[in-house]
Formats: sequence, C-alpha cells, structure tokens
Amino acid sequence: MTVAGGVAYFGFSSQVDALDARTGKFLWSFTVGGGTAGYPTVVKNVAYFGADDGYIYAINASTGALIWKSVAGMPSAPPAVANGRVYLHSYDGSLFSFDARTGKLVWSYATSACNCYQFPPAVANGVVYFATDISVYALDARDGTLLWSYDTGGIYSPPVVANGVLYVGTELSGLWAFGLKDRGSAETDLSQAEPAGLVQPDGGTAGSTSIAGPWHETVIYSFRGGVF
Repeated sequence: MTVAGGVAYFGFSSQVDALDARTGKFLWSFTVGGGTAGYPTVVKNVAYFGADDGYIYAINASTGALIWKSVAGMPSAPPAVANGRVYLHSYDGSLFSFDARTGKLVWSYATSACNCYQFPPAVANGVVYFATDISVYALDARDGTLLWSYDTGGIYSPPVVANGVLYVGTELSGLWAFGLKDRGSAETDLSQAEPAGLVQPDGGTAGSTSIAGPWHETVIYSFRGGVF
C-alpha cells in the first residue's frame, strides 16, 4: 500500500484501488490484464505500477485515468521514480528505465538471475541499485551502464540507501552495508571495477573488507544479531 496526498493506493488482484485515507471512501479503481506487481509508486500525482500482463502503467492519481502504458517484460515489484525516470525490475532479473512523462523505454539491462523475491530498485545520486536473488548491481541511472556488481551468495531483502550507505539483507550471512563514494568519471575503465576482496563471515563474527575500484571505494560489513 502507498499513501500520498491523503489517499491510500493499493494493488488487489488485477486492479489498483484508491481510497480516502481518512474516511475509507472509495475514490476510483483501475483494472489491468493480470495481477499487479505490488503497490503503486505515486509521484507528482501519477501512480506507476507494473502488472502480470507484461505492462507498466502510469495513471492519474486523482482520477484513475490512464496516462500511458508500456511493455515491461515481467514486472515483479513496485517501480522507483527519480529525476523524470521510472525504474522497473522484472522477474527475469532485467531492469527497465522509462521516461516518466511519456512511457518511452530509455534503456534496459539484462542479468541471468531471477528477481523471484520481488525486490524494488533504489535510486540515489544518479545511480540505480537493484538486487537479484544472488547479486546486487549498481547502474548509471542515465544510460544503464554497469558501474559494479557484487555476489553476496543470496539476497533476501530489497536494496535501501540511507546516509551514503547501501543496505541489503542476505539469506545466510545477515545484513550487508556498502559504503558508497564517488563513482568516478565516464572515462573510467569499467573492466577494472571488480571487488578486490571478499567477506567471509563466520557465525556471529563480523567480516569486513575494503573494495578498491575506479568507480567506487567500498567497505562491506556483515553481521548477525545486530552486533558487529
């Protein structure tokens, strides 16, 4: 569910409904050709969401009227909206970027892994972060260029960015925090953007390593039980 401007929006089976958040009064409903992929993301009075019918939709958040729809693979999670772009993750691990106003596809990035846990992407400082069931990826939000990726062995929560740190929860090794710094310039040699070390957590003992790369300099922490 999403609440914005005093209205509650939620996906239910093959439709999105809008209710007055204070009174519960029904406002409108929008029906699609398949189950909705999570809750709508509402930005500037537009509600964006994907559905099992293979489309991403943009609808007027006040009236429920269709603004645009575009082909979007197999939408699996709520989209992220930032700087005039809509970023949508697909079940097949692909990430799509659409123009928020027109719905035109700007770029797409394919992986070989599944987004079976339905993780939405996160956007910060011109970078879009998304996770498959195994790895976390960082792409240039403008053109979809891969900046870096990291295999955690199994991811169990969506990526979240706060205060210059990217957090992902893993299935077996607890919470990982990636310290985000300057990604460098467009002339950087991407072939060198591989981690220089690996974290090997052992039970309740935290592991950490510095990752040196031309696009980022990262410290990774892994811990269990909330204690480093």
